[in-house]
Amino acid sequence: MPSRGRWKANAPPKFKFSRKVSSSQLNPISGPNVADDVLERVSLYARAKKIQMVEKEPAKAIPLFWAAINAGDRVDSALKDMTILMQQLNRAAEAIEAIKSLRFLCSHQSQESLDNILLDLYMRCGRLDEHIALLRHKLFVLLQGLAFNGKRTKIGRSHGRKIQVSVPQEERRLLGNLGWALMLKGDYAEAAVSYKRALFMGHDNNMVCNLGFSLARQGRVAEAIEAFKKVGPTMPGGGTNLRSKNVDLRAFETAHGMLQRLKSLILPAPSMTVEKNNIEMASLFNEDKEEIFLQLPNNEEFEQTVMAAAILTPVVKDEIGSEW
Repeated sequence: MPSRGRWKANAPPKFKFSRKVSSSQLNPISGPNVADDVLERVSLYARAKKIQMVEKEPAKAIPLFWAAINAGDRVDSALKDMTILMQQLNRAAEAIEAIKSLRFLCSHQSQESLDNILLDLYMRCGRLDEHIALLRHKLFVLLQGLAFNGKRTKIGRSHGRKIQVSVPQEERRLLGNLGWALMLKGDYAEAAVSYKRALFMGHDNNMVCNLGFSLARQGRVAEAIEAFKKVGPTMPGGGTNLRSKNVDLRAFETAHGMLQRLKSLILPAPSMTVEKNNIEMASLFNEDKEEIFLQLPNNEEFEQTVMAAAILTPVVKDEIGSEW
């Protein structure tokens, strides 16, 4: 067995040997303030997350998130979690002001996630102008190559699943959401332009269906019918995800119902001699594929039908990444 001196000689460089300490030399931990000292060492953010996730009391967690932000304790995650809790407690307006006043304390990497939270809050509060302005700003930043923190892809979350999102996919999603917001505002012409730009990058049943709605509201009936005809029961080359198939099926059923609705509401122009009962979907175009101008009743019933049937483009949210 090698001697102690020989073992020391073979020890790695800069290796320090610990000195034995007897139990009598140790300072015992005692005193009434031990528990308080331990609690003080636990971060405010961790205590807030515990109240939120374990005790299930979001109203009590919000002040602790405020305290964590003021103390500089995980400010990015604290602000995101606090505003999401405010949204759940129907305090969306307060959450908007919190993000606007405190986002300068957050890192550059978290600004995109805060924008996505703001988009949800604006929609919940009915502040469509601000919602549309932020969507256009995000599109501008994306097209300038300043999004995704300089990366070509990012980790997103769709229907609870983590996915890789590329720049073209994000651009198409933003255009679809912009079209939806413009439809809610009543700007159907701009909505149609936004949907056409998105569909130029790839087929999507929801967007095609909503394009048909925006065209119908402008009285461009023939174009709307052609758009509805392009909605199939499944996406071309669609995946195996059951939720995606259900969304495609819903879009197909909605488009089919709107085709029938348009057929029943379309009235021929006074100069046309075609009888109303003989109008068929094929007669909307002549042999030269030139549009036959028809009159679409601009009544409240039709508008309610269109907006009730419209389908919101699925939202892909950023990964918040806050863990307790």
